[in-house]
Amino acid sequence: MKTQEIHELVERYVRGDLSKEQQEFVGDKVKSDEAFREAYALHKDIKRALLDDDMREYEQLLQEVYHEKNATGSSGKSRRVYYAVAAAIVVLIGLGTVLFFQMNRKTFNERLFEQYYTKYTFDNYRSEQQSDLIIGYAYYMEQQYDSAAMIARQFLKKQDSMQAGFLAGLSLLADGRCPESIRFFTRVAQSDNMTLKENAEWYKALALLKLNRMEEAELLLSRIKRAKNDYSDQAADLLKKIHQ
Repeated sequence: MKTQEIHELVERYVRGDLSKEQQEFVGDKVKSDEAFREAYALHKDIKRALLDDDMREYEQLLQEVYHEKNATGSSGKSRRVYYAVAAAIVVLIGLGTVLFFQMNRKTFNERLFEQYYTKYTFDNYRSEQQSDLIIGYAYYMEQQYDSAAMIARQFLKKQDSMQAGFLAGLSLLADGRCPESIRFFTRVAQSDNMTLKENAEWYKALALLKLNRMEEAELLLSRIKRAKNDYSDQAADLLKKIHQ
């Protein structure tokens, strides 16, 4: 099926204009087909944006062109003009909304990140036997994230430590350096330490969300939801908000 056909079908699906059988068909495709899933996400964003006053003007303009085009007694020339105007508006909106929805999605995800992100607390870090990491934990708790990340990286040069890797990931995430933090969280998530693994996966999912890497974020959040750990309820709730 061509991309245009998919978008037209999904648009009608979002509006609820399809038959029951067609609704079920598209619903199944949205779950299993990446092209349908992307089209669905875009049209959901468009529907949400059209609730805003600024975007409502575009919708009203299109409606006016549509009614004029279909008015009785319109000449062939007038109809061609109306079609041309409508096409131009669609092109302009298409170009504008691509950037608009990219920015809108990014802003939406950043708000979700701020809502679900909480600073990790090293409750008993002072009892840690590795003195270098104690200093790193202290820097992190004092919000000196760059220094905390530096200490963790220096420690990792001396020995392989999941605790140091987790500290590095947390510090970089808190410092806004999400891509770097993901690399550390990924490594920690592959460890046998279940507590660190669960924590690392949750913070990695949040970093992916903030970077607008939605497919990866949703897959990881779904895994956390199924794992039934301390973050499962938050992951389930976050997934619902992403799909609203």
